[in-house]
Amino acid sequence: MPKNAPRRKPAKKGKRKPTPRKGMPRSQIVQRTSPPITRPMRHPSRAHHVMSACSITDPFCVHAKAARRPDGLSSHAMPYQVRFMELISTDAAGKARSFFASGFGLYCRAVATLAAGTWTIPASFENTGVATSFLLTNAQEVRIVSFGVILRTITSATNSQGLMTAGSLGFINAALTFPEGQTSFDESVTQSLAAGTELSWISKPVGTSAHDFTTDLGWVNTGPFHDWTSLSVEVIGGPVSTPVISAEIFVNIEFTIKSTAGMSSMLPPTKPLNTVAIKAQEAVHSSVPSLIEGGVERVGKFLESKAGAAVDDFLSGALAFLGI
Repeated sequence: MPKNAPRRKPAKKGKRKPTPRKGMPRSQIVQRTSPPITRPMRHPSRAHHVMSACSITDPFCVHAKAARRPDGLSSHAMPYQVRFMELISTDAAGKARSFFASGFGLYCRAVATLAAGTWTIPASFENTGVATSFLLTNAQEVRIVSFGVILRTITSATNSQGLMTAGSLGFINAALTFPEGQTSFDESVTQSLAAGTELSWISKPVGTSAHDFTTDLGWVNTGPFHDWTSLSVEVIGGPVSTPVISAEIFVNIEFTIKSTAGMSSMLPPTKPLNTVAIKAQEAVHSSVPSLIEGGVERVGKFLESKAGAAVDDFLSGALAFLGI
């Protein structure tokens, strides 16, 4: 470069306007732009699938209280939890028999009477302590997400005696009869009425109709409505005329609100389909027992481990199918 040649000014930072070539019309000038920023698609994590599976299999889980079944059918449904405590008391012979079943998205209890070695369910179930007015006023459709009972002995150490037999069975109705000392159930556990004993029972769906919404909301206490297993609790040889067991009932439901209630626009959107959680729930229900010794903490850890194993099996199978 000659010494006297003029120096070029340094280019300013920022966007440079394209310089048209000689003979090129301005309509053909192309503006240069930076490449678009793309974000990788994030799939739900394993922990998300496990939590979703636990929320619909463990009725005592903290996430079950606001759980909606992730099958894509929740149709702007509202989660709701029915939770109540019942006492099981013995008669003058130190015996007792109570049944717990699902009904109207709530629960039904029947206290049977003993005569000549046979327990008989009364002509109607109890609904004491269950406020049906809220759902009767606001619910359009309802279905159960999970249902369970925790049994705790409440006798003192000096007054504890006798046996408790808990059994899981299918559909029950009013006026049915059962033999005294029955142990022939789908599942059963017999324990002593020692102080501090805890036994958890988890209801399981009977067929796919258990996950359907029902519009039959007329409450009648002559029988359950939903296809979920029921619980039988029998006491033999206990202290006479004494409350011996507390039954804490958990029923987690979802319901759609009537359009006339004025709150339909406030409902959350439909929960998207989560195939992994649904398959994990089916695997857990088919492999774990309905009756588990221990309370909420033990049940939670047990079901979480089972749900995690089911999620891993499903994910590994799906990845293998895709050749990954």
